[in-house]
Amino acid sequence: MKHSSLYQKYRPKNFSEIVGQNHVIKTLVNSIKLDSIGHAYIFSGPKGVGKTTIAKIFSKAINCLNFKDDICDECENCQIIASNDTTDILELDAASNNGVDDVRRILDNTKFLPVNLKYKVYIIDEAHMLTNSSWNAFLKTLEEPPMNVVFIFATTEFHKIPQTIVSRCQCFEFNRLTDKQIHDLIVYVNEKEKIKATKSAIEVLTNLSTGCARDALSMLEQAMLYTDNDITDIAINEMFGLTNDSEKIAFIKMLIEKDVNGLIKKTQEFQQKGINFSQLVLGISNILTDQLIYLQTNDPNILNNLSLSNIHDINLSKEQLIALITIFQKTYIDMRNNDDQQLFFQIMFFKAIEKLNTNSCLLQPNVVEQKQAVISGKSINQPKLMPNNILDQEKEIDLSFIRINSDEIFETKEILIENKNKENKKVKQDDLIQENNNDQSTEEIILSILSNKTKEDTNNAQKLLDKFLFLSEVQPLFSRFSNGCKVSVASKNGIIFSFKDEIDADWLNANYDNKEIQTITKEIIGHVCFLIGSTYKKLKNIHSKISKIKKPEPNLDSLNKLFDSDIDTDTIGKKIFGI
Repeated sequence: MKHSSLYQKYRPKNFSEIVGQNHVIKTLVNSIKLDSIGHAYIFSGPKGVGKTTIAKIFSKAINCLNFKDDICDECENCQIIASNDTTDILELDAASNNGVDDVRRILDNTKFLPVNLKYKVYIIDEAHMLTNSSWNAFLKTLEEPPMNVVFIFATTEFHKIPQTIVSRCQCFEFNRLTDKQIHDLIVYVNEKEKIKATKSAIEVLTNLSTGCARDALSMLEQAMLYTDNDITDIAINEMFGLTNDSEKIAFIKMLIEKDVNGLIKKTQEFQQKGINFSQLVLGISNILTDQLIYLQTNDPNILNNLSLSNIHDINLSKEQLIALITIFQKTYIDMRNNDDQQLFFQIMFFKAIEKLNTNSCLLQPNVVEQKQAVISGKSINQPKLMPNNILDQEKEIDLSFIRINSDEIFETKEILIENKNKENKKVKQDDLIQENNNDQSTEEIILSILSNKTKEDTNNAQKLLDKFLFLSEVQPLFSRFSNGCKVSVASKNGIIFSFKDEIDADWLNANYDNKEIQTITKEIIGHVCFLIGSTYKKLKNIHSKISKIKKPEPNLDSLNKLFDSDIDTDTIGKKIFGI
């Protein structure tokens, strides 16, 4: 007797056996019960989620003589289809039958009535492989379909189907199966086949399947043969070149510590073990995502890849986690299309280290457990491991781990710090940088820029935006400019950037005097200038207020004083903390 693979053996034979896709099944069943069967359907979605299987079941259901909520499997038509003894249901692979002549043969056959059944059904798998000429040959038939003929196009690439075809079909989007559905399917097959598998092994297989039932059963069968019917997570890791969670967390720790030598050695070790780098990147990304979710919710019950005991091992802020996850996800996509995965993996962790360096102003120690420490009414983040009364400690306190955000310092008019001798020191902003004396409102600055706009200044502003967009790939500071930002107009002393979101515009108006932003502005424009954010709608309203009298350019004196200041962050820290 010929051996059948698990995914073939447990392929559903009626609607009740199908896992998932309830929205598709309910619609198809109702169409049969209401005698409202369409002439053409498109089933699209990821591989291995039931598109072709449901197409076969549907073709059987519309021909069943006793259909109620499911196929009866007893009537004459059901028996004929089950024994594959009819030419009225035809399944074609468009990958090998994609020419216009192949399609014309199908269309010629549609002119004849069904031989045994009520409907002729043509299931065309991998339909996106059909040529444009083949699709064009279908147009007339789909526009005026013959009676008793149903076409079902199954595809994993819906975007390749011509819109002229899509508009003539009923379209169903198939979803990936959930982890629970895949897990339950594996458990069910294990019980039926008497396969021994540990709970952790089933979880690993579930994660590897990525919502694909066929892949899950194929890997289960492979694991069963490899382990002689005794499947463990260790065996699965050996089979598919995977690492365990502890190794992934250790790798993340080395990233946080910027241990380049350790990272290179670890990468070489992974290469020697034959580790699948793309799966490793995906696994690390999932762990970081769990960490990010926990930071937002403090709920360990919704974690999928990270245990509560490991939460405190990853000392990263929300911004750093988002930045790293973005890098890892992009690397995962790039790896899938390239052979040298190790190279992409090494480039990835160098990018990650650079990203962490650009975020060095963020607090790093134990950001999972934070509390608010208040200094003169201004809240700053402090690690929970610091004592509650840190500002009142008699003994000398090590403040070397504190990172100061210079922008916050500039905004603070006066900071009161009690030093180790309980002597109060006042550090005024005037001691650090001259106060910004510009009293113009944002609207007044916009009106001034609009009154003095030139084409040359606008072109230079576009060069500046291009630079910001380039930096947004590696520096979070400039990421706001990639959120639909455009140059509206520019004058010699100011640039107006238009944003879709008012939040992004407000962010720029609060950070236009950032030294890093102004440094790049001076490199491109030749001098510092006002960078003003606005929304398209708001800018249109302000534009209507322009009078015939030309307004003077915005005054750059205060901005020049800020930019020319040579006081750096270290000096600020010494002035504030007396260290």
